[in-house]
Amino acid sequence: NLFIMIDKKDLFIKWLPSLVGIQYLKNGRDLRGFDCFGFILWVYNIIFKYNIQDIPNKNQTYILKELEDNWAEIIKDKIQTGDLITCLSKKNKSGLRFYNHAGIAISPTKFIHCAKEKGVLISNTETYNKVMEKIKVFRFKNNYE
Repeated sequence: NLFIMIDKKDLFIKWLPSLVGIQYLKNGRDLRGFDCFGFILWVYNIIFKYNIQDIPNKNQTYILKELEDNWAEIIKDKIQTGDLITCLSKKNKSGLRFYNHAGIAISPTKFIHCAKEKGVLISNTETYNKVMEKIKVFRFKNNYE
């Protein structure tokens, strides 16, 4: 038997054209429509086979636990295809920031995400970093080469 192994990052890149333009759908978790979290869940579970659990109501405690248990923070100049790009909100009245958006790195300068206004789209990380208060990058701990 001859098995051809396709790198998950290559598979992700091949899927990109068919993902761009999928509509935003609140709490969407499949190709009929996504919210930003549903999009990263779908990509990581279907393409990368990471088996990430859905997070109830985008609860910040669950998000922080998931990041702590399964992800390692990466410095921005080390971004690779497949890394998780998270966006922190501006500080609230209590001085806290929350993860309020996420996407997946295509390259060190581009990432794919799902936005309310445009659905799934590709954005420049530097331009986006100027709009958001802070971007943090994480890599799935089992994804080290």
